[in-house]
Amino acid sequence: NKIKMKITQLTASALALALIPAATQAAWELVADFEGSTGLDNVTFAEYPEAQTDGNGGISLVADPTDASNQVIKLDVGTFPDMGGSSNQPSFSIPFPDITGKGTVYMRFAKLGDILDIVWGTGSSTTVNTWYDTWLVLDIPTNTYDLWIKGGIYATATKVATGANFRKQSTDPQNRIFARATTGSVTNPVGVDPVVFDNVWVDTSGENISIPSVADPNDPLSGGSVPPN
Repeated sequence: NKIKMKITQLTASALALALIPAATQAAWELVADFEGSTGLDNVTFAEYPEAQTDGNGGISLVADPTDASNQVIKLDVGTFPDMGGSSNQPSFSIPFPDITGKGTVYMRFAKLGDILDIVWGTGSSTTVNTWYDTWLVLDIPTNTYDLWIKGGIYATATKVATGANFRKQSTDPQNRIFARATTGSVTNPVGVDPVVFDNVWVDTSGENISIPSVADPNDPLSGGSVPPN
């Protein structure tokens, strides 16, 4: 079950005129926390090849598997739609404010089974039922990004990719995150396990390797504090 995470862009706007200088302190803006009855209001989703009515995969709001009081979004790939070459490919996208120079997108994810590959442009290892804090630091003028992960074997925020190339070369503003899962086909199976996401934030002003949350004395990254590299 390959999960492909990428940043994609809409049409360039008149706002993309100059680079935004790096901030001297945290400047997080909440994009989506998936809470309550409005948790999917800003989420666009699709279930390929067509909307599923039989419970075969899809996008839904569910309780956090580690905290029943928290609500998260689940991307469930389902199973093969037929015995031919077709595959299930549910996806969702979430818009965020334009990043025109350097900026950071933060989110949490946890995979709910081992038959799942997380494709970030890196071969980083992840384990089941473990929440990971992730930071994508986008550099629009150079068409590159850095990836930081905290969780599992990564006890502190760890840079696992430096200067990775965008999938598509473009200096348009980046303003949408896209997640897609695929089963593969019955003749080329990939996987079946779902993954959950929570708390998408963006800082359009520069690199920000902090956790946008209430300060936790046991976690120096929380509360929006930014440690030195």
